[in-house]
Amino acid sequence: MHLGAPHRSLPAPVADHAPDFRDEEIAGYLARAARPHPGARPAPQSAEAIVSAVYDALTHRRFSALSREGARRYREAVAGVLAGFVRRGQPLEFWLDIGPGYRASLRPGVAPLGFEVGLGELLMLTQVSAFLRHVAALYPPGARFRLVVDNLCGLRTNDVALERTIGYCDGLRRLIGEMDLAGEARPFVESEEFSLAEYDALLEHVKAPALQATQAEVDNVARFLGWRCNAQEAMERMRLYRRTGATTELLLGRVVAGVRLTQRAAPVTLGFRSFPGGDARIQCGEIALGRRPDGRVASFLLTSRNVDLYDCARRSAPPGFPSTVKHVTVASRIV
Repeated sequence: MHLGAPHRSLPAPVADHAPDFRDEEIAGYLARAARPHPGARPAPQSAEAIVSAVYDALTHRRFSALSREGARRYREAVAGVLAGFVRRGQPLEFWLDIGPGYRASLRPGVAPLGFEVGLGELLMLTQVSAFLRHVAALYPPGARFRLVVDNLCGLRTNDVALERTIGYCDGLRRLIGEMDLAGEARPFVESEEFSLAEYDALLEHVKAPALQATQAEVDNVARFLGWRCNAQEAMERMRLYRRTGATTELLLGRVVAGVRLTQRAAPVTLGFRSFPGGDARIQCGEIALGRRPDGRVASFLLTSRNVDLYDCARRSAPPGFPSTVKHVTVASRIV
């Protein structure tokens, strides 16, 4: 989702000193993020028990921001999909929306849109890997993730060139390979699966009502465009996004056979944390490292709404990081 409801920024780690991180601290944070998910043993034996155990893992606080009560509304639908795979003895399928193939500008009109694969994608894949390892211990056929990149939606909503988003997907594939996940996690790129002519033909017949835009919504549109815009353009883009979003859903509805996930919970989709402790979409800004009040390193989302509250610096990724990730942003709260 790259237009629509304004993003709610997460509380960020607070520090009262300049960003100063040793390479071993950054590497240590990544190692903690990659730790195995604690799970019950031995593996369940019945199909019903397997489905229940997988659902409990999926909605555990490691992977979900929902409370147990909040997760209950999704259980019947998700369990029904999982049960079908278990009955057939097939790997479980999860389809995770990861955005349009770029990141929003932190300063629209000043800073460009982001097309580099970085710490956010690394942490997202680390979460996916941890979940896959846990599922394999519960259910030997294991599971697979399809990472949905709706770049035709981004093209038609925000005029973001396909060459740029395809370049992002190439980088994502390199990172997946470096993390030895190629057999278990694959991008599902809209422009590779559906023709633009087919997309446009459907889009032409999708209608959306006229909308009014608050200032927060104008700002939200601007960061995904990459430039400042007025209320009229924001309303037009919002209305267009209603249409492109519906078109994307029509096309995905033809092919998604597994459990559909979004980075934040939506009315009909479970939320899957894309970084430790997160309840946000990584494409809304840039994942940075800061310090909690106790001095521990933690990740949080920098956006156009909070970036001016921080002193930020880019550091070369420390030894041991995948070569696809060139740098890490560190930040400290301005006091």
